Amino acid sequence: MFRIIVPLHEAATVVVGPTKVLKSHDDTLDDTLELKILSLIQKNPRINQRELSDQLATSLSTIKRVMTGMIQANVLTRKGGKRYGHWEIEVKE
Repeated sequence: MFRIIVPLHEAATVVVGPTKVLKSHDDTLDDTLELKILSLIQKNPRINQRELSDQLATSLSTIKRVMTGMIQANVLTRKGGKRYGHWEIEVKE
């Protein structure tokens, strides 16, 4: 049998569980959702946001928010219209 003793003053400073992230935080390409979106767009540039939402089991509003940030960061662009257009991934050199 093992016994672990943790002083109270140290335990009070430990964060347990996920921390709350503000809605206004900046998304980066390190986020796994963005990488998954890019992967799906690479496979099918004509994919729409509803299909991305279904395939990633994420709400449509989350997909729109993340993709808006990616467009503003010049990672994604939409070529053509809503119905017959496609997504292009901008390659940074």
